[in-house]
Amino acid sequence: MDVRQVMWNKILICALFLWARPGGASDWPKYCANLELTGVAQSGGAITPFTAGTLSRKWLVRLGGPIASSPAVASNVVYVGDWSGWEHALAVSDGHRIAAVDLGTTTALQCEPSTLGITSSPAIENGTVFLAGGDESFYALKAGTLEISWSKPLGNTAQGYYGWCSPAVAGGVVLQGISSNCDTPFVAGRVVAMDTQSGNTIDDEFLVKPQWPYNSTGSGVWTSPAVDLDRSAVFVTTGSALDVHDGHSFSLLRLSLQGLRVVD
Repeated sequence: MDVRQVMWNKILICALFLWARPGGASDWPKYCANLELTGVAQSGGAITPFTAGTLSRKWLVRLGGPIASSPAVASNVVYVGDWSGWEHALAVSDGHRIAAVDLGTTTALQCEPSTLGITSSPAIENGTVFLAGGDESFYALKAGTLEISWSKPLGNTAQGYYGWCSPAVAGGVVLQGISSNCDTPFVAGRVVAMDTQSGNTIDDEFLVKPQWPYNSTGSGVWTSPAVDLDRSAVFVTTGSALDVHDGHSFSLLRLSLQGLRVVD
């Protein structure tokens, strides 16, 4: 899988509408705005072909590296990470930096690019910012100050892990997909549910199980979980494996929110 294609797909699929209505900013508290990934801001309209031509730059802030993380907005603060490994909290009004924290980088010489920082877009819930860092850990940060409340390793970057996707917070847990950096090597794809308060892994965890006996890894969950609370369902896609018929690889899966069992 082409890493740059993944990066641009993440940015282009969900556009960030910071000023969707006159007089203020609309909250955009996670990747694609909400659990259903509809891409609709909570309190604003949409940028249309008729209004797009009237937009002008309000401010510009240069970060420490390329930006592959879609910004999130809550309580007039923009949260965004860059490939230097830093997560930033910026004021919606003028872009001044409120806080920043170093969440590490991953280097894998066999991948292109060889060094990555933060790609995961944060999910903000009840004053906490959740995201996968540029290193091997998942983080919960205090909104505004970006002080680390807890962190939890989700893989080993030296063995191929990298936190591509963005989390979803639902039912008191934060859901995160697990995948490899560039599938060289593969890692075992799975979806992890962590307690929002402590970071402890809940018993509910889905492991992609390949069918073929010679392949115990692969089928990474590259994309962010979509959640249908009314039906207690989680939707994810799985990626590469050694064979297209390898278990749940190359698939769209519906999991139960409680237990993360495959429904179909």
